[in-house]
Amino acid sequence: DMLFVPEVLGAGETAISDNRSTAPSTAELARLVLDAHVGGILTGKCGVTHFHVGEAPSMLAPIKALLDEPAYAIQPEWLYPTHVERYRALVEEAARLSQRGCTVDMDTVEEDFFAWLPVYLNAGGSKERLTVSSDAAVTPPRNLFEQLRKCVLDVHMPIEQVLPFATVNSATVLHLSRKGRLAEGNDADLLVLEKEGLEIRHVIARGVHVLKNGSMQVKEKWREKSNRQ
Repeated sequence: DMLFVPEVLGAGETAISDNRSTAPSTAELARLVLDAHVGGILTGKCGVTHFHVGEAPSMLAPIKALLDEPAYAIQPEWLYPTHVERYRALVEEAARLSQRGCTVDMDTVEEDFFAWLPVYLNAGGSKERLTVSSDAAVTPPRNLFEQLRKCVLDVHMPIEQVLPFATVNSATVLHLSRKGRLAEGNDADLLVLEKEGLEIRHVIARGVHVLKNGSMQVKEKWREKSNRQ
């Protein structure tokens, strides 16, 4: 799939520490991670393995076991766990894992990223190794942006510290060299926000002005019968 499908960047989402998981052994997880890594080498893609982390007390132990076994020689940047915001102990363990070089991800399903971000940072979590996501199509993209707004307006974090969690950091871990940054030659993906309330006024996607003064200028066919924002 990585060879023939451009959108396939790695492997996942593999469940760990969850009663919905098949409880793969460390050796089985290592085989998956190495398969994805080799696929990345062959295709020039990131080749990361995405892990769904559940609520079990084992938390991130399966990932730490991969890193601690020298026979596998697995590097932390190949591992990318998500849903690490489920509870405080997991957030704090994710912060420690980020110190080892793993990028970790929090989703916005429960709309509490703004509350967990300070916990992660106070536990010593790496700012460069944290991303925030919508959990695919589970929540509308608006939720993700609203959580970033809350980090600025409610938690009073500088916007320049908040934006990388959904821009630079995400593009870096996924090796999307044309995304996440304003630079010559990159895709022209821009948001124009109101200074005070950070409401979105304009959206430019790949150079196309799709939202102008708060009004949609284009509507894709799949959205004609959809109320998603």
